[in-house]
Amino acid sequence: MKIVPLNPRWVGLAILLVGAAAWGQGYDGRSAPMLESKVPWQAVVCTIACLLAVCAIAFKNARRTHLD
Repeated sequence: MKIVPLNPRWVGLAILLVGAAAWGQGYDGRSAPMLESKVPWQAVVCTIACLLAVCAIAFKNARRTHLD
């Protein structure tokens, strides 16, 4: 597998796009955005699902790879 270095133009473009998106949202860079509810259920469910997926992949048998 060949590792390709990052092109500085694409990195600069990505930084500009993220900055423009944050500026368009009115984000001042200091305070977190306020949530509407006390418990953000959608975020909790997504976090648990991602943790379960990561654990399932992390504890897979390593001998299952086909790298021979």
